[in-house]
Amino acid sequence: MSANPTADSWLTFLGNSIMALQPFSAYHQRLARARLAQRILGSADRSGFADLAWDSLGQWVDAVTFQRDGIIWTGSLRSLITRELFVQGGFQKEQIENLLSWLKESYPLWRQRPVIINVGANIGDTCIPMALATDKVFVACEPVPQTFNLLCRNVTENRLNERIRGRQVAVSKTSDSLKMVLTDELGQCEVQGAEGKQGYPLEHYRGGTIDVPAVSLDSLVTAEGIRPDDVALVWSDTQGYESDVLQSGASLWQSGTPAWVEVWPAGLNAQGGADRFVHVCEQYFKGFIESAALRAGDGKPRPIRDLADLVASLGGTNHTDVLLLQ
Repeated sequence: MSANPTADSWLTFLGNSIMALQPFSAYHQRLARARLAQRILGSADRSGFADLAWDSLGQWVDAVTFQRDGIIWTGSLRSLITRELFVQGGFQKEQIENLLSWLKESYPLWRQRPVIINVGANIGDTCIPMALATDKVFVACEPVPQTFNLLCRNVTENRLNERIRGRQVAVSKTSDSLKMVLTDELGQCEVQGAEGKQGYPLEHYRGGTIDVPAVSLDSLVTAEGIRPDDVALVWSDTQGYESDVLQSGASLWQSGTPAWVEVWPAGLNAQGGADRFVHVCEQYFKGFIESAALRAGDGKPRPIRDLADLVASLGGTNHTDVLLLQ
């Protein structure tokens, strides 16, 4: 269903979208729906009703279950990722589509390799749409218990248990456990940085800390009964911990597996520095393509030596994503 329904269909869209409101009673659910409908009926611009619906829901509920483009989602009302799924129908939807298109056309081993590893899987916003768009099997790693539970629920609701294996672990090059700092925005939890540094200001982390199990990519592949040359892609979104993730998967990069990683200098600087990230990438990869280039239709890899300039151009707060290639 479109995020911009016509006047004839918007009430039907609302009813189909909000499938469950938690954790309130049936009475409060009916009351929430009635008040929300009243607000929307009074809105002059019904094309923007999805934003209005989201803002209204936040007054009464903590979590919401809804359906977009045939995918059922449950997520926190405090999550920017859940909001994007509800309002726009996807999170990083364009990046996923552009990346899959490039891999199918330009990565010769794509069809031969059956597995994708999703590090920092959150509630399934990446692995679920990618599973529906491909025939791959996924190993989805999410260390935060509350988020992992939502990931498992979304995988089950979309009948993808045989295609997506959820694993409640972080990925790290050395430790068997990590301490993470938590925030109300579950998509912005980070591994605790050295010397009290974090990508976001420390006051952002009001949820305290939690110890989570950790495993290296190389060990994960072995434990899952996968060979390195079975892996078609590693997608990593770990809020600045990408250097450690990459260092933990030498066998994968040696086998030619590409990696899609977030480049966020503020987070990288809390985890050993942006220069360290560039050095690790230069150690394992020969080239890269920035997400903006894929969006523009430019699929030609740049030499890995250019990565330092890209990182420097982002400054302290901007971010991008890159596909790292052999």
